[in-house]
Amino acid sequence: MAEGYFIRKDDRTTCGGIALDPQIPVYVFGMDVCLEGDPVTCGITGLTYGIVGGISHIVSYGKRVAGTLDSVSGCPCRAAFEPSQTAVVYGNDHAPEPAASVAATGLAPMQRSGQGGTALDESGGTDNEDSNYSDSEIEEEEEEVEQEQLITLRIGVFFDGTGNNQTNSESVAGCRARDVGLQEQGEELRRFCAEHGFGEDGTAPDDSYGNDTSNIARLYDLYRDQAHLSIEPDATEASVAVYLEGIGTVSGGADNRYGQATGRWGTGVLARVEQSPALILERVKSFTQRNPQVKIESIKVDVFGFSRGAAAARHFANDLQKGTDSLLAKAIPAGSEMFVETFAWQVQRDIAVNFIGLFDTVAGIVSPLVGDFSPGNARVSGLDLGLSASVARKVVQLVARDEHRLNFALTRTDNDIVLPGAHSDIGGGYLPRSRERLLLSKPVSSIERLDTPLDQAMAVARFRRSADPWLDRLKIRGIDWRAQVWSVAQRASRDDLYPEKRVYVAALMEREVEGDLSKVYLRVMHAMATTHHVPLRAVDEDEPRLALPDELKPILEKLRAYALGESSEPGLTEAEESLLYHRYIHLSANWNAVNNWRNSDLDIVFINRPGDNYQRSVHANE
Repeated sequence: MAEGYFIRKDDRTTCGGIALDPQIPVYVFGMDVCLEGDPVTCGITGLTYGIVGGISHIVSYGKRVAGTLDSVSGCPCRAAFEPSQTAVVYGNDHAPEPAASVAATGLAPMQRSGQGGTALDESGGTDNEDSNYSDSEIEEEEEEVEQEQLITLRIGVFFDGTGNNQTNSESVAGCRARDVGLQEQGEELRRFCAEHGFGEDGTAPDDSYGNDTSNIARLYDLYRDQAHLSIEPDATEASVAVYLEGIGTVSGGADNRYGQATGRWGTGVLARVEQSPALILERVKSFTQRNPQVKIESIKVDVFGFSRGAAAARHFANDLQKGTDSLLAKAIPAGSEMFVETFAWQVQRDIAVNFIGLFDTVAGIVSPLVGDFSPGNARVSGLDLGLSASVARKVVQLVARDEHRLNFALTRTDNDIVLPGAHSDIGGGYLPRSRERLLLSKPVSSIERLDTPLDQAMAVARFRRSADPWLDRLKIRGIDWRAQVWSVAQRASRDDLYPEKRVYVAALMEREVEGDLSKVYLRVMHAMATTHHVPLRAVDEDEPRLALPDELKPILEKLRAYALGESSEPGLTEAEESLLYHRYIHLSANWNAVNNWRNSDLDIVFINRPGDNYQRSVHANE
């Protein structure tokens, strides 16, 4: 007698596919198993198919239990299954055929006939006498439900970060092509770029048009979106994707500076969450109109967010836990034509969050009307940011090791992965190449007579005597800076005997920095997401805007292995760390003024100032 093994959820196929959640929970000897027709992905096409074939003498709910001797994937590969358990076996009296030779006709999805599990006795029977159907009865039931295709709908929801807007970034992509000067562009492009703040000297506007696309936008583009596609007749899963503009931005319009400063109002964090159900409904309607035979049995959600968008993603995921009281359930109530009759927005059964992928959560909520002017504190004004262990199958947060700004406090999760880089090195948005001209120290100033030489000013003497461990660390890393001295004439009164000036001194750094480090973390998050069955297409290594420099590829391999738990530490060498600091890690914490670092109103405009002792504030996962 030949011996085989039962197929279970997460078992792999020989083509790299994975057995997904069974449509009906069934147990054999206390072990959950799959049935014929249950969903399985293909490692080659990336699509979802049904399990073909089953054990003839072990039947539940009219379907045969899947086993390695009798079942294959319904994908074009007809791949065999690699069992995860080998302790429990079943036998066949007949000699098994090779798995790949099983008939290639997939079973039509079947109506769920009940809730809960079905235990099989050791003889292969079930507690339910009606479950042992004849072949003719099975065929009749398949014909009855053939007109209704039952699926699990995957919904990917992508919340972009403050000042990040895919539409605005892509509309000016030609203005910031790496190493291409505007003198090489046509006059029309020159005028367009100038209107959006791009100068011939390489300057870029400080708004969403001046940012590159973020990793949120890149992942959104990679998520399998079938809103306007007809799915295969035997498909048991489909997916749609929804993108939410970054906080404080409007596609095709000017940025909302108040929204960017406070994270509130019409373009704020809470507003983006409240706007999401209508966008999701639009995509789902498009899908069901294209596939009228489909009935949605269950919904699985994958949520991604960066910066304040990560705060929105967290609030959105928590709102889904409200079931029928969630914003999404109110927008698409149970009983809608697109759902099966039993769909009731029951959490975990009908609606579940599969994966939450966060890039460096920074809530940064300011509430001026109640006297809260600090974006770095833990007050988040109505947002639910804590992520419990039950909110999703997997929660991942990539955290910026080299972010030190006072106003960019981190909100933790229970699975933070700390990686080299500043905030937007992790989440994306930096230009492909930019020139940093930064004041690295708080300016020291003194009032001097107008005719006093700059090098004799008291401010210069105090700067030379001062000790700044941060500047010392930069020197050790090989990042050069110099003392910059400038002065501003003071308005004289009639009583002044001598005209005066204010002399300023600060450490100034100028250098070029590449924007490619975020592409490393795009691939890290992509690997973690696909490991947890998020339907993402592979990153196109030949796409110029996604291509990774060769010198970063060994670093990617180490950091990806670290993030996936394959190594206990990042393991970067001193040479690799030096490369990152010199060419790729941006110095986000600085004392530049918002408008112009040479103006005299320095004390009120340091939005990127570092935290005390260059330490970032960190808030608990709550």
